[in-house]
Amino acid sequence: GFEGNWRDISYIMWLKRMRHGLQALLAYGFYRKKWSDNYHAWAAFVIFSVVYKAGEGCLSIEKRINANGVQDLCVVLEESKIDSVALPAVSKFIKNLQSCKSNKFERCAEKLFSKYVPGPEHQKWLMELRRNLENRENVQFVLPNVVLIKGEVALKEYPESADGVIQSVLERFTTETVADLEKRNTWGV
Repeated sequence: GFEGNWRDISYIMWLKRMRHGLQALLAYGFYRKKWSDNYHAWAAFVIFSVVYKAGEGCLSIEKRINANGVQDLCVVLEESKIDSVALPAVSKFIKNLQSCKSNKFERCAEKLFSKYVPGPEHQKWLMELRRNLENRENVQFVLPNVVLIKGEVALKEYPESADGVIQSVLERFTTETVADLEKRNTWGV
């Protein structure tokens, strides 16, 4: 089994989830005040918002100038606050949501989720974030890979381009992995 640092993997996955939540803003219609039919995007934004609203310096968004001299966003997640702030906040939210759903209180669940629709007081800030996301050059959502390098866990990232997407997939799915998936008929075909 894996004997590396699981904390690193946990941090990478939390950070990835927070970034995904921020990117979900692209699925929100600010003028209609409604999410598109992409409910996964809404859920991702809600989880992001739960952690962001938990406060205590756990999650922040910083404006930075990238290598091309263009303003960009950086999601900063304080690793030391994941267990003490982020995890309890998300756990409480999930428990409340599950309580609503298990009792068939659909209105309760909708109301709970609706607390995380961007309110008027956040519209300007969130629209600025969204414009920044929309204006990024060559936006490609390239999945990084978690790899072992000399016994250490590392996040291998790729260029945000078509070539980066291809390289990420090629390194994630080896010939043996694909053959094993086909043998198990994981895709249901």
